[in-house]
Amino acid sequence: MKPNFTCELPCSCARRRFVAACLAVPAAALLAKAGFPSGLLPTSALAQDIPPLLLESELLQHTLGADTAPNTLVEYSSLTCPHCARLHKEIYPRLLSDWVETGQLRIVYRHFPLDGTAVRAALLAECLPSDEAFFAFVEILYSEQTSWAREQNPQEALLPYAALAGVDAEQAEACMADEDKIGQMSGEFERAASELGIRGTPSLFLNGERLEHSADTERFFESLEAELKG
Repeated sequence: MKPNFTCELPCSCARRRFVAACLAVPAAALLAKAGFPSGLLPTSALAQDIPPLLLESELLQHTLGADTAPNTLVEYSSLTCPHCARLHKEIYPRLLSDWVETGQLRIVYRHFPLDGTAVRAALLAECLPSDEAFFAFVEILYSEQTSWAREQNPQEALLPYAALAGVDAEQAEACMADEDKIGQMSGEFERAASELGIRGTPSLFLNGERLEHSADTERFFESLEAELKG
């Protein structure tokens, strides 16, 4: 049997309008079609057959790295996914030091929440005022995932982490109940599932091509380096 290195969408929850369904909140209309700016991926990549969704920028997404980087890695993750936590704990540090900080790679992080707890955590992360603050908060949530993700009241369990990020309890509760953001997240979830065929996390796309996520760190970097442009 092929080992599974992704957290998959639970069969008990229909994929369509999954985010809103898990929260029992009506989903808003899908986002209006965004343009396909050349800033998300390098100009040279635009000539390839890249799914349009990967080129869009008006989404709930956050970036690390220079806009001029010749390579772009788009990551779809769920904050309650153990495999995503492992990616961020074991692979991200080397990814950042060897490729992002040297100007060779830009990372685009997008939400693909696999359960209601992940939705709440993603909504809370969206409260942070900058990409830098967002990624710092996300890294804390991944590193402490076992302390909050399986709690009976995960929303309450997330409040201390919000406080560490400078978000008070009242603001955090408001962020986690933001129906506009819930609707937008639901629409983007649906599009990622239907247009990119995403069923689990982490799902990674390097310069428009799906990149296999391996439990073997060295194999992962061998695969990554084989696809990176100089």
